[in-house]
Amino acid sequence: MTVCVVADGQRLELTVAPTLTVRDLKQQVIAAAGGGLPSDGAWALLDRAIHRGKKLHDDSTLEGAGVHHRDKLMVSTLPHAKEAMRQLSTCRARREALADRAGRGEAVHEEELTREMLTLDSIDLGGVPDPAQGVLRELRKQELRALELMGSGQA
Repeated sequence: MTVCVVADGQRLELTVAPTLTVRDLKQQVIAAAGGGLPSDGAWALLDRAIHRGKKLHDDSTLEGAGVHHRDKLMVSTLPHAKEAMRQLSTCRARREALADRAGRGEAVHEEELTREMLTLDSIDLGGVPDPAQGVLRELRKQELRALELMGSGQA
């Protein structure tokens, strides 16, 4: 069946099995929305799924929750996670710009890499509940590793 999912203002049409769990639907929303999120556990960044005014439980199947072909679902991101994801996305874009410069043979100074690492370290995950906090920590680690590799000349 095809469902329309509105996630933080972004509209997605997904073809899914009626036996799919809400948790797995959230994972598909994350994958469809992109953003370089990890394949495991990223569903935790999404707060709730709502269908016809009712909150759906993560372990429920779509069929069991009364979701039918062409139905609309609303999915929201955890508020604190949304800001942390925005900051991580900004850091990723700046790192990619630095990598492009390095690829063109332009100098990338160690101070620029250090500034990006400090920015990543300053992202506040305090208001983000587990397991979403673990997902965001892993994303931050990936960005830090990429910057470290760039600094060592391996990226």
